[in-house]
Amino acid sequence: MSSASGTASGPGSNPIGGRPPYIYSWTKTGSSKISLSSLTAQNPMLIWSGLIVGDYVTGSFDLVVRDADGLKTSLGSATYDITRTS
Repeated sequence: MSSASGTASGPGSNPIGGRPPYIYSWTKTGSSKISLSSLTAQNPMLIWSGLIVGDYVTGSFDLVVRDADGLKTSLGSATYDITRTS
C-alpha cells in the first residue's frame, strides 16, 4: 500500500449570498503530481500520483464560486503540503 503524509487546509467552499445553483471553479498552482477529483465540485478530493518515496510537494488551489446569474459570491483557496512516505 502506498502512503503519504502532510496537510491540506482551506477556508471551505461555501457560497456567500447569491442565487443557487452555485458554480464552483478550482485552479491549481504547484506540482503536476497533485490534482483534484473534480475542478467543478464543491468539495473535491485531493489526488496524488507519480510521487516516489521521499518526494515533497506543495502548492495551492484557488476557488471562485459563482451564483446562477454568473456573479462571484465567494473566493477562496486551499493549500497542500505532502511528503510520500512509502
